[in-house]
Amino acid sequence: MSPQIVTYLVLLISAVYLGHTIYSARRARKKGMRIAFQPIRWIGAALVFCLALVAVVTNMTYDDLINLINGWFE
Repeated sequence: MSPQIVTYLVLLISAVYLGHTIYSARRARKKGMRIAFQPIRWIGAALVFCLALVAVVTNMTYDDLINLINGWFE
C-alpha cells in the first residue's frame, strides 16, 4: 500500500471512531444510561485525526508528518 493511502485510512478510521464514540455517548445520555467517559482515548483519537487531517491538507504522508514532529524534539 502506498503511504498516501495509509494516511487516508488513518484519517478515515479515526473519524469513524470519534463519530461512533460521540454518537454512542449522546444516545446513552439521551436514554438516561450511564456512559464510561474515557478522556485519554478521546484525546488520543482526536490528536490522531488532527494529525492525519493536517497531513492530507498539506499533501504529506502521515509518516513524513510524524518524522517532522519528531525532528522538533531532537
